[in-house]
Amino acid sequence: MALVGGFLTVNTFRTRPVVTHDTRLQSGGRVRLIVVAPTSQSARLNAVVGAAIESLRAAAQRQGDMFETVGVSDNWLVASGLRDLEALGSFDEVIVGRNWLNHGVERYITNLGGRAVVPQLVLVHQVIGTDSIPFTYGPVTQLYRAAGMLEIIAWSEQGFPFDVSSTRLDRSLQAESVLP
Repeated sequence: MALVGGFLTVNTFRTRPVVTHDTRLQSGGRVRLIVVAPTSQSARLNAVVGAAIESLRAAAQRQGDMFETVGVSDNWLVASGLRDLEALGSFDEVIVGRNWLNHGVERYITNLGGRAVVPQLVLVHQVIGTDSIPFTYGPVTQLYRAAGMLEIIAWSEQGFPFDVSSTRLDRSLQAESVLP
């Protein structure tokens, strides 16, 4: 693990590519991929999650947004949930434990109107202001949701397209802090 030019480089698995986490605290748009992991893993899901992270990171960077990943496990046990997520790769943030009472499930499935299904890939956009303390957080806008393996595979086969144009209305973030 090394910090190079504002990026944290991590390689948690010898067989996985190096994952680069952007650690810069700058204002602007954030494209966030939330991976809601099942308790049983498959090689197909692992490959699709890796491809999604790579593709979506590149797309976010092309449009001038930061990219971040959040792993969510609805496993009751924290240690087991961490193992479930570790099998999928490296994340910028993890939310683990408490099954369907989990804060990640609440925020990214229930509050955004998703179905109670795992696995899921949820793509959201948020503008964050880091120029003053406390930071300011714009609303979380859902860009895409793939719930269940069939939808995840279909999104993968389409090349993980998403439309962020509706989130571009106010990129300056003059809003007050709104964190649910």
